[in-house]
Amino acid sequence: MRAEPDVSSRRIAVLGEFLPDYRRRVVLALDVVTDAEGGATWYRVSLPGRPNGRTGWVAAPSVSLTPVRREIVVHRKARILELRDRGRLLLRTRVAVGAPKMETPLGTFYVTGAFTPADPFLGVYAFATSGYAPLSDWPGGGVVGIHGTSMPWLLGRAVSHGCIRVANRAMLVLKRYVRPGTPVRVLR
Repeated sequence: MRAEPDVSSRRIAVLGEFLPDYRRRVVLALDVVTDAEGGATWYRVSLPGRPNGRTGWVAAPSVSLTPVRREIVVHRKARILELRDRGRLLLRTRVAVGAPKMETPLGTFYVTGAFTPADPFLGVYAFATSGYAPLSDWPGGGVVGIHGTSMPWLLGRAVSHGCIRVANRAMLVLKRYVRPGTPVRVLR
């Protein structure tokens, strides 16, 4: 990853093709440029980790792209999650978000992985995102998760440590449509 779309630019990160658990690494491409001579194409990608919002440039031959049609949009103040496919609403549901001083961070993130939790507190299914909260109960700490809940009466409230809690029934809908790389926009 480079600071600018140029091979001589400062290297800011090295991301391997695979994660430590051998899953393929997925990143979200945010922008594309081709140099003035019309030769090299570069993608600006979102870098997972702290601080949120970091980006870097990667040369096109280093990555393979998969178009993304769907996105998750979270309206933090309204405590609503929407799943959209090319702008068309597929799901709208109430969620619980981070409590005061542990707010779910605002910004554009993406789904980095998914799993069926062993802990019933996390509900029937869960997504890890590239976003980080100041505090999180998420395995590994700090990662903003989107997960089901064993306490549906808390939906519509700001009660989590930064994760986004979803009704289990809605989480099963998300499981069907969301894949790693799906953008997650958290708005005010």
